[in-house]
Amino acid sequence: MSIQWDSFTNTVAGKQVDSENKHHGIDPTTGEELWAVPIASQKDVDTAVESATKAFETFRFVPIEKRKELLQKYCDVWTENAEQMINLLCKETGKPVSQCCRSVVLDTLLTRNSANSLPWKSTWSPSSSSTSLLLTSPRSASRTMRRS
Repeated sequence: MSIQWDSFTNTVAGKQVDSENKHHGIDPTTGEELWAVPIASQKDVDTAVESATKAFETFRFVPIEKRKELLQKYCDVWTENAEQMINLLCKETGKPVSQCCRSVVLDTLLTRNSANSLPWKSTWSPSSSSTSLLLTSPRSASRTMRRS
């Protein structure tokens, strides 16, 4: 997968969306203006929220094994692009390469570990009238999360 590291768009409802309104970060080590980043309009935000709400209606039924697979694929892409991500973080934050490298590696390890720590088992179902969701992990005690 090829990622463009100097040109950015927002993803709204699965589509790449640009904006007339842009923000430019500043490299704190050089004062250099960085790439343009689009600022979403209120319409873009509303569309994204509507799209995410619709997507959740089907994604909530995706089996845990498929979710784990998706997290692993995300980590694979992240790892394949680690060098470019480290360079981007250095420019955006002014941090040394060692700190940015640590961030990228730790993010990958934490995500992989989270995926491997699944499955979470739920006592809640879409037809449940309960206002709470009981989640249990193989390595932790039960937790109760409230649905909105």
